[in-house]
This record gives sequence, structure tokens and C-alpha cells, in this order.
Amino acid sequence: MEVDEGAHGKRPPPPPVNKLYAWYQAYTLEKAVPKLKDNTVARVILDGKRIGDGGAKAIGAALEHNTSLKELHLNNNEIGDAGAAAIGAVLGHNSSLQVLHLSYG
Repeated sequence: MEVDEGAHGKRPPPPPVNKLYAWYQAYTLEKAVPKLKDNTVARVILDGKRIGDGGAKAIGAALEHNTSLKELHLNNNEIGDAGAAAIGAVLGHNSSLQVLHLSYG
């Protein structure tokens, strides 16, 4: 196995990739929801995707049984009261989510 020799000398190879991704930059809501449902992601970033209330409701439903997500970014998504309520209702059941970014709807 090749070892990278940088300015700080030899570095060990990166750890093997396991099923749980450290983070997931979602390009669409359709790609993010399955990752939430199958518990394979710890951080999802969906900033500025215009998911609206319908998308927020889909995320809320996916979070109901999710045990892996620690951080969720939903800034600038045109989420109104109904979408925020759908996500908020799940927070009482979801014990893994630690950080929720939901500014500017």
C-alpha cells in the first residue's frame, strides 16, 4: 500500500469506508430521503434546494425511524409553517439528531 509523504512525513492510509457516511451533500431531495430511511448518513446538507413544505414533510417522515442522522441543514428552502411542524413533530421521537439548521425557511 502506498503511503503519502507530505510535509509532516509519512501518514497512515485513511480508514476503510464503512456504510455510515460522515456527511452527505444532497443534490436533490429524492437522493437524500432514501439515505435517511436506510440509516446510512450522519449529516445531510440540503441548503437552497427549494424543497418547500412537501419536501419538509418527506424528510419528517424519513426521520421518524432514523437513528443515524446527527446534523441536518435545510436553510433557504421555502419551508413554511406546515413543513416546519412536520419536522418538529418528529423531533420528539428522534434521539440522534443533534443539529438542525432551518434559517430563512
